[in-house]
Amino acid sequence: MSNLGIRPPTNAIVFGGKPFKIIQKIETATNCYPGRLVIKGTNDDDVKVGDGVSTPMGWLGYDQADPEHTPDNITSIYAANAQAPVHFGSGFLRMPSGLAAKTIATKNDFLLSWGDGQVVPAAYLGGRLAVKIPFSKSTTEAQTVTLPAGAVVRDVVTQVVTNAESATIDVGTLSTDSGDADGFLDEESCATAGFVQHNNYDAGAANNTVGALLVEADITGDVAAGYYSIPTGYLVPSGGKVLTYTTSDHTVAGFIFVVIESPGIIPVGKTLLSANASSAAVDVCLECLI
Repeated sequence: MSNLGIRPPTNAIVFGGKPFKIIQKIETATNCYPGRLVIKGTNDDDVKVGDGVSTPMGWLGYDQADPEHTPDNITSIYAANAQAPVHFGSGFLRMPSGLAAKTIATKNDFLLSWGDGQVVPAAYLGGRLAVKIPFSKSTTEAQTVTLPAGAVVRDVVTQVVTNAESATIDVGTLSTDSGDADGFLDEESCATAGFVQHNNYDAGAANNTVGALLVEADITGDVAAGYYSIPTGYLVPSGGKVLTYTTSDHTVAGFIFVVIESPGIIPVGKTLLSANASSAAVDVCLECLI
């Protein structure tokens, strides 16, 4: 067991370093729990919970708040118009229920700002940050994170950890919410362990594994007698969209990496202790990067 030389306290947000603190007014109380990421509100002294679209300002504190405005504990919400500390700069912070559900963060993973003021684990793929989401065998559509409205999905890549011959995976948006269950990946192979390369060119367009949400058009010609799918981006509509996956009837597992762009989705921290939110949101301890 590694010794980090730190011990997260039971009823505090800041537990190491010396992050800066400014006092801001809670404009909208929704999801304004201690430890959540916040963004600028209507005025410069107003804040509201981060939405994954606007650039985050910092984290709501707790232990350094005025007692008159402090919630009962770190899992209680701030009231509208309360004066709350917002922390940023070098330091170690705890985010109660801050790691978004359906994700798993491993020690040293980057953490990206996300909707509801939470964070999601991420990794760099070819110089681009991608949200990391675990997958396992699910022959019916499995729901994961909600993609923030206004963000643009540029690519979806799978890393197969447990492979099986002839196994495949679909990745898309929740079909029961006017979505497309294979809109990002359509029968991407899980037959070999490791990162999977898309099939972008085939004698039949239906055999290309990049889904319709990420394809501008399919080009065909007489010379090659094949179809090439032109990549594009998927703009997440108002209200956001739940990312889903469906596997073939094989025992497979691994990670889905979603390359996504938005001014509000940026690296805000690094994971100090691994945290498993595969079932529900959990606490996560991080090193500040903003």
